[in-house]
Amino acid sequence: LLTLLKWDARKAITSLAKILGVSRLTVQKRLSILEQTDVIAGYTVRTGEAFNAKRFRAQALLTIDGSVSKELIDYLNALPQVVSFFSVAGSYDAIVSIEADDSQSIDCALEYIRKHKQVQQSHSCLLLAQKINRDWQ
Repeated sequence: LLTLLKWDARKAITSLAKILGVSRLTVQKRLSILEQTDVIAGYTVRTGEAFNAKRFRAQALLTIDGSVSKELIDYLNALPQVVSFFSVAGSYDAIVSIEADDSQSIDCALEYIRKHKQVQQSHSCLLLAQKINRDWQ
């Protein structure tokens, strides 16, 4: 059920039931349980190649002073270009994913990130072409 919804969250319950070989009521109950248990947190839109090809994306690898603080998370969360933030194990402490409509906005976001007092060092990579996309899986 989750795989089908990831592919097309707008698919009718009757169609889902037919594909899964169960009743419409069974699908409704399963959906309700998945929503109540926060397995499904919401329904969204997958953007297509026409939109994605025009976006600029970058990854910033950060060396952080100390551990990742709530202050740093809030600081990054306030920046609309930041789409994800991960703490990581390895040579760097964190990775920030950035998306924007133009390279200037990417540059401004990187400057903003580097200004935080916990960010000691950064290494950024502009993403060129996506070769595999499993966001829908």
